[in-house]
Amino acid sequence: MSVPASSVLLLSPREKTVALTNAQRQRLSEVITSKKILLDHSTGFNGIRKKQKAWEEVAAEFNLSYPAERPRTVTQLKRAWEYIRRRVKMNHKKFLHESFKTGGGPPPKPVTDDFLAVATDALSEELQFADNQLDSLVPIVIREEEDQQQHQQQDQQQHHHQDQRQHQQQDQQQHHHQDQRQHHHQDQLQHHQQLQQQHQQWHQQHHQQGQQQHQEEHHKLDPPPIEAERDPYTVRGRNVSALFEKVQRP
Repeated sequence: MSVPASSVLLLSPREKTVALTNAQRQRLSEVITSKKILLDHSTGFNGIRKKQKAWEEVAAEFNLSYPAERPRTVTQLKRAWEYIRRRVKMNHKKFLHESFKTGGGPPPKPVTDDFLAVATDALSEELQFADNQLDSLVPIVIREEEDQQQHQQQDQQQHHHQDQRQHQQQDQQQHHHQDQRQHHHQDQLQHHQQLQQQHQQWHQQHHQQGQQQHQEEHHKLDPPPIEAERDPYTVRGRNVSALFEKVQRP
């Protein structure tokens, strides 16, 4: 089934990864084994490109099978598939060791789990190759939860560093905006002060011009009074002309 890669939903590294259930592992094995290119060990450029596309299709098909759960990323599904492969190989190694213990008797039944059946069939060629190298086989200790915790810690550390960088950038932007607002406020204050000074100067000039114009108009309308001729017969406000007449009589 072909599913567009755009339908692959990504999970944030911040969110905790939950291990797959056995039923989900079986479904993942079915989806992966349907993509023959993913079972090919070729490392050519075209092969790598086809595998990348196939993994995107695997993630899309797997996530569509569980719409009510959080979607899994390609990286998470690759880790889960690696876990399944190691489990299959470990069970096969145990079976081979038990077979040699019988001393030629009937071999025991292969140790397997139901959810590993699909992967066991798909990896049969690898298992046959392992049969020819039995002497070099050693037990494999699988700790899926520890592996997942390690990956989670790496993801958390990476996300923590990203958060720190984001906070630093946000702080820098905030300080920059504050500086811009402060400079803008200072510019507004200076402009307001300049306007006030200009208004005061204009008011003073207008007032001085008004006073000067008023004085000039007042001078034109009211000329200075002419001093009256002095009466020679008036002394201290009294008319003394009669005294002069008496003196002048013979």
